[in-house]
Amino acid sequence: GLKQEKVHKNLIQPKSVENCHIYHYPPNSTNKNNSVILKVHSGPTSCSNYTYSEEREYWKTRGYGFIEIDYRGSTNFGINYRKQLDGEWGIYDTQDLLDVVNHVRKSGYYDPEKIILKGSSAGGFTILNALCEGLDVACASCYYAVSDLESLMIETHKFESGYTERLLGIDNDSNINELCQKRSPISKVDKIKTPVIFFQGLIDNVVYPSQTQKIYNRLILNDVKSKMFLFDSEGHGFKKSETIEQCRLHEEDFFLNTLNNGEPIND
Repeated sequence: GLKQEKVHKNLIQPKSVENCHIYHYPPNSTNKNNSVILKVHSGPTSCSNYTYSEEREYWKTRGYGFIEIDYRGSTNFGINYRKQLDGEWGIYDTQDLLDVVNHVRKSGYYDPEKIILKGSSAGGFTILNALCEGLDVACASCYYAVSDLESLMIETHKFESGYTERLLGIDNDSNINELCQKRSPISKVDKIKTPVIFFQGLIDNVVYPSQTQKIYNRLILNDVKSKMFLFDSEGHGFKKSETIEQCRLHEEDFFLNTLNNGEPIND
């Protein structure tokens, strides 16, 4: 099951699920809505937030359970675990998320029809790839998500030299175009049936706005009920408190309408 022993006020003992680790934070007891948010960290070789999280508390007070996932390649579990993602980005992280969704469904702790995925940047990439595997969840929220690896490699200078290549397993003999296509959500977007809400800064120089615009347009063309919100003065990682507040209000509206009616309200 998902019930876990609290280690201290803000940290819950991790639980292993297949090849990854999860931290489960139940909703505030006075306001449960039987829904759960699965948070996928960015990086991709970063890790979940083990200390106080204002974001986590926000959703818990609104009745959502919150589960943070450390997929293979996350830091904090030793160098061998970190290196497992080398050459496998877009594969192992995706499989780990699918395993966690399956685990949550079987646990009986939350309504299996009320699972929400949430992540930014590389976390959004993992979520979109999971949705491309035919994953059926209530909805997903993606902040400046990587959806096109070829564009990422051409356009961005965020990652140090060789980092992305190492994660994708690119060497001198690799067919880069073919590899990027196989692992890019934009190449498999027609398989996505889940409503997605996107948030994107227009001065993002890591994930260019064109990436988000392109995948959003394809989902709309495919009649997948999705939303997109663009912010003029935000880059990669939103800084302004009013932007963050706005995004959460949009998210909550999207979540509630999707959970309650089976689809979000269209403006």
